[in-house]
Amino acid sequence: MQLKTYLKYSGESYEDFAKQLGVGMGAIYKWTSNRGAPSMARAQAIHRLTHGRVSLMDWPPASLSSDDTPDN
Repeated sequence: MQLKTYLKYSGESYEDFAKQLGVGMGAIYKWTSNRGAPSMARAQAIHRLTHGRVSLMDWPPASLSSDDTPDN
Protein backbone atom coordinates (compact mmCIF):
# COMPACT_ATOMS: atom_id res chain seq x y z
CA MET A 1 0.00 0.00 0.00
CA GLN A 2 1.35 3.44 -0.80
CA LEU A 3 1.92 5.84 2.08
CA LYS A 4 -0.69 8.28 0.76
CA THR A 5 -3.32 5.53 0.74
CA TYR A 6 -2.34 4.38 4.22
CA LEU A 7 -2.68 7.88 5.65
CA LYS A 8 -6.02 8.41 3.93
CA TYR A 9 -7.60 5.22 5.26
CA SER A 10 -5.98 5.30 8.70
CA GLY A 11 -7.20 8.83 9.31
CA GLU A 12 -3.76 9.82 10.56
CA SER A 13 -2.70 13.33 9.58
CA TYR A 14 0.45 14.04 7.64
CA GLU A 15 1.59 16.20 10.56
CA ASP A 16 1.15 13.47 13.18
CA PHE A 17 2.85 10.87 11.01
CA ALA A 18 5.75 13.24 10.31
CA LYS A 19 6.21 13.82 14.04
CA GLN A 20 6.24 10.10 14.76
CA LEU A 21 8.80 9.56 12.04
CA GLY A 22 10.94 12.53 13.06
CA VAL A 23 10.72 14.39 9.75
CA GLY A 24 9.09 17.57 8.54
CA MET A 25 5.72 17.60 6.82
CA GLY A 26 7.50 18.56 3.62
CA ALA A 27 9.08 15.12 3.49
CA ILE A 28 5.69 13.44 3.83
CA TYR A 29 4.23 15.62 1.07
CA LYS A 30 7.20 14.84 -1.17
CA TRP A 31 6.84 11.09 -0.64
CA THR A 32 3.06 11.02 -1.06
CA SER A 33 3.19 13.07 -4.27
CA ASN A 34 5.85 10.82 -5.86
CA ARG A 35 8.41 13.62 -5.90
CA GLY A 36 10.90 11.58 -3.94
CA ALA A 37 11.32 8.62 -1.68
CA PRO A 38 12.70 8.19 1.81
CA SER A 39 16.08 6.78 2.64
CA MET A 40 16.19 3.05 3.30
CA ALA A 41 16.29 3.72 7.05
CA ARG A 42 13.19 5.94 6.85
CA ALA A 43 11.38 3.43 4.63
CA GLN A 44 12.05 0.76 7.24
CA ALA A 45 10.71 3.07 9.96
CA ILE A 46 7.59 3.72 7.86
CA HIS A 47 7.16 -0.03 7.52
CA ARG A 48 7.28 -0.39 11.32
CA LEU A 49 4.99 2.59 12.02
CA THR A 50 2.37 1.32 9.59
CA HIS A 51 2.58 -2.24 10.97
CA GLY A 52 3.79 -3.49 7.59
CA ARG A 53 0.99 -1.94 5.55
CA VAL A 54 3.52 0.24 3.71
CA SER A 55 6.38 -2.08 2.82
CA LEU A 56 9.72 -1.56 1.15
CA MET A 57 8.17 -3.06 -1.99
CA ASP A 58 5.74 -0.11 -2.17
CA TRP A 59 8.49 2.33 -3.13
CA PRO A 60 9.97 2.49 -6.65
CA PRO A 61 13.00 0.14 -6.66
CA ALA A 62 15.66 2.67 -7.56
CA SER A 63 14.30 5.40 -5.30
CA LEU A 64 15.44 4.11 -1.92
CA SER A 65 18.93 5.20 -1.01
CA SER A 66 21.12 3.67 1.63
CA ASP A 67 22.50 6.99 2.79
CA ASP A 68 21.24 8.78 5.85
CA THR A 69 20.76 12.22 4.34
CA PRO A 70 17.89 14.30 5.73
CA ASP A 71 14.55 13.46 4.14
CA ASN A 72 12.90 16.81 4.80
